[in-house]
Amino acid sequence: MSKFSGFIIFTVGVAIGAVSTWQYAKQKYERLAEEEIESVKAAFSRKPKNIFDGVTNEARSATKSMRDFEKLVTWENYTDYAKKKEVDLKMPYVITPDDFGEFDEFEKVSLTYYADDILADENNEIIECVDKLIGPNALSCFGEYEDDSVFVRNEKLKCDFEILLDNRKYSDVTKTNPGVVIDE
Repeated sequence: MSKFSGFIIFTVGVAIGAVSTWQYAKQKYERLAEEEIESVKAAFSRKPKNIFDGVTNEARSATKSMRDFEKLVTWENYTDYAKKKEVDLKMPYVITPDDFGEFDEFEKVSLTYYADDILADENNEIIECVDKLIGPNALSCFGEYEDDSVFVRNEKLKCDFEILLDNRKYSDVTKTNPGVVIDE
């Protein structure tokens, strides 16, 4: 046998081995793929018809609470994460005294914060929704720029608020003096 015929026999053997290995692998992985597809079909066919099938009452009430929370979040416009920066700008925030009144289209409003933690408007009417009007942190910012005042911008309302600190109690300021008679 010559070297050439030995080389040809070796090459044919390698080719036959490669083709048979390829066929074996192809059949094996096709069979595995079919088995996976069948198992997924079986799993989805067992899916419960109602989402609450097999769920405890505790889980149902938690789901209801989550729906209520979702409604609140949607109402407050916090669900559009792409516009998060815009939502943050609509929250009231503390500004410097120099920034107060810098926009002509913003109304300038003066408020008074009394020693008994009451915030009142210019007519001494108590303000109930403090967080929505001036934000949750504004009243803790006295002394940041000035000792007796804080300035807040509410872009949603287009208002700049000047909040003046009054060391008296609200009840002392709003008391009527019985000795004074007002003629109409």
